[in-house]
Amino acid sequence: MQGDHDQFLEITRSAFGEPGTPAAGDLLLSIAIQVGGYSAADQAWVPADAWHEFLSQLRELEKRRRGEAKLEGASPRDLRLTFRSTDTLGHMALTGHIGWDAPGGFSRRLEFGFPFDPGFLPALVRDFQALAR
Repeated sequence: MQGDHDQFLEITRSAFGEPGTPAAGDLLLSIAIQVGGYSAADQAWVPADAWHEFLSQLRELEKRRRGEAKLEGASPRDLRLTFRSTDTLGHMALTGHIGWDAPGGFSRRLEFGFPFDPGFLPALVRDFQALAR
């Protein structure tokens, strides 16, 4: 997904949870973000039920152009993405963070936000649905 100028978000699926385990159907996502002069890349597990709820919210956001669609990782401190309308005219923004808590209590995290063209919503829905296949 491309925002204005030098802002982008790229998400790919790295793995699925192993069948027959409690993680079956979960997704391991690789996330790369660049906002202004800042960038980060990391991986995060997303539980299957959280993924399906996010897809439902995203489809509703595309249809109504109101509300939000929130994706949280298995640890919400590692991944949170919120696609949301910013006004009643249907303008959109992405906010969130990626990161992790390193040993020794040190936190490494990039918090970000940027507007994006609402015309990207249909492609976002298709692309995110494809990640679970």
